[in-house]
Amino acid sequence: MTAAKSHRLDGLEPDNLLAFLALLGLLRALETAGPALYPRAAWDIDRPPLRPRLFLAREVTAEQI
Repeated sequence: MTAAKSHRLDGLEPDNLLAFLALLGLLRALETAGPALYPRAAWDIDRPPLRPRLFLAREVTAEQI
């Protein structure tokens, strides 16, 4: 798996409230676990279907997240 500064979160659907809360929990967990990561999220509108994209300050693999 390659390291990247952004990861598309395909499992989280935009119309599901529980998925949105899971995204907020992921951001909080990453912020607590690795404060140097500076996690942020935005909607990936370039590639359908609409999914959130996780942005980090440094490159990490999906396994490290």
